[in-house]
Amino acid sequence: MIRKIPSILQSYLYFLLFKAGFINDVNYKKVLRQRIASCENCILREGNWCSRKKVTAIINDEGKQQRISGCGCIWRIKIFDNTPNTCPMQKFKNFTND
Repeated sequence: MIRKIPSILQSYLYFLLFKAGFINDVNYKKVLRQRIASCENCILREGNWCSRKKVTAIINDEGKQQRISGCGCIWRIKIFDNTPNTCPMQKFKNFTND
């Protein structure tokens, strides 16, 4: 958990800057919309949270089955995290704002 603190703080900062209107980049907004869409129908979502209580299986990049659970983050804040592979379901890896 301690390792995640910088990315959590960065996500909240970006969220606040976005809400205050300081982030107006069209590509960044596109990525946020894509991430929102992927989170809205996610099996790990429970209300506003990426629930640690929910568990599912995915096929990882090596082709092996892997059991995963939610990360415990508020998904509306999580979408602002720019850390690679921040989504437990690996849904964000195709969305970049570069």
